[in-house]
Amino acid sequence: MRFAPHAGIPEGTGWTTVGALATRARLEPALDDCGASFGTDRRDIQGQRLVEVVTWCLAVPAAHALLHEQPTPDLSADNALVWIGPDPPDGVAAALRTPRATDTPARELLDAHLQPLIEAVHAATQRPRKALRRAVKDRVDAAVAWVADLTGTRERALALLAETADVRVFDAGTHDTLLHVRQGCCLYYRTPAAVKCFGCPLLSDDDRRRLVAGGGQ
Repeated sequence: MRFAPHAGIPEGTGWTTVGALATRARLEPALDDCGASFGTDRRDIQGQRLVEVVTWCLAVPAAHALLHEQPTPDLSADNALVWIGPDPPDGVAAALRTPRATDTPARELLDAHLQPLIEAVHAATQRPRKALRRAVKDRVDAAVAWVADLTGTRERALALLAETADVRVFDAGTHDTLLHVRQGCCLYYRTPAAVKCFGCPLLSDDDRRRLVAGGGQ
């Protein structure tokens, strides 16, 4: 999943703003799509999934900037587009209308950007606001860990997350990886697949090694 730090990407099928996604006309179909991807009609799970997908789109470029000590791209609500749908074009899932940076800390920026979506999802699904805010934090922390593994910046990630997240180098049996353990439940194990995610707080380390051995990571 990549990031397009340039203007000229049109809003349309797949591309949207978070503000537009928070409207009823766009929110209901997006929730349905999230449910279809997991085979569930539970609105709370659909809402959780949607918030996590959108957060991930924005968190990955923010994580790159944090880890490489670069200026934070201006991922504010009026400047960023996200891709919602299958197979983003060329692997790009977030784009800027104008290629500019911001002095606003990344987490503060993303929290403000995502607040309207959290309110809309809460109203539509009754998923608690607290759980959705926790999902945003978990996805941002996970993005930092994931990008760090990809870019050889583990030590920087460990320093960034040391006081705020459960993250460590984990021996998966076949390889080691930077493991981020979620603070909150994603609810995905309550879908028909009934599988817990790799960073689930309900898993033991042995469970995680079994997931990796079975191709679950």
